[in-house]
Amino acid sequence: CVSMFVAQLATPYREAVTLVELEGLTMREAADMVGISLSGMKSRVQRGREQLRALFDECCEIAIDARGKPTDFAARARTSCKKCP
Repeated sequence: CVSMFVAQLATPYREAVTLVELEGLTMREAADMVGISLSGMKSRVQRGREQLRALFDECCEIAIDARGKPTDFAARARTSCKKCP
């Protein structure tokens, strides 16, 4: 499910999020692989996460616990979601 949302990100953010979050590379490893600075990779991952969160928020209601971790979700009405796969 997550990969369908990641696929909607612009190429640099999709690549960064895929390498770091889905494939488990460190940000340093991902930066070296792509050929950018560590700070550049950190920025791409952060922006990609923000964009991914916006996509999730548009399609799902997400319950968050006191630590900021998701605990539950429910799909929003399809009419309000314009970006769901």
